[in-house]
Amino acid sequence: MTVLVYQLLAQCISGKKQDERVFTRKEGKVQVSIGDFRKVWAKVCCSAGVGKMLCPSCELPVTRDDKGKAKCSGCSKEWKNKELNFSGLLFHDLRRTAVRNMVRRGIPERVAMTISGHKTRAVFDRYNIVNEADLREAAKKLEVRAESMSDPTLISQHQPEYRHSSGIVDPLSAPIANSSEMN
Repeated sequence: MTVLVYQLLAQCISGKKQDERVFTRKEGKVQVSIGDFRKVWAKVCCSAGVGKMLCPSCELPVTRDDKGKAKCSGCSKEWKNKELNFSGLLFHDLRRTAVRNMVRRGIPERVAMTISGHKTRAVFDRYNIVNEADLREAAKKLEVRAESMSDPTLISQHQPEYRHSSGIVDPLSAPIANSSEMN
């Protein structure tokens, strides 16, 4: 955990008993536990412009009237907040972003898996998505390597090495086995 995350969590638990929830908010003088934060998340995302509430009937965006009632712009039905569907940034999407950021910053994948809580390689790979920018970056790295290979002073540094139990074998001076010796 980073120092900042540690400090933020320390503030959240300051003055709380061991059996109290970490995430709470005040309603007047009373601390209220935050259990399911999906409604608040949807509201914040809509306010920030990274989400919208959709009509469960026709999947078109809803608008709110002066009294805050949700009304579908397509079918004109009125809906209660809990009946609407949210479309936009999901909290879980941030996990994928975190995995990608860790890998791109050079954190070993096994360490990133432990931090993100992925127990299997298959699931981790679903989060560590390769995109076009990743492929372009890989191509650039290959081009730089190819350019350095044309420099005679660097060629010896790039020779392939074949390691055997007897040591390193130079591929250009190694004896070539004939087919009868291979059986």
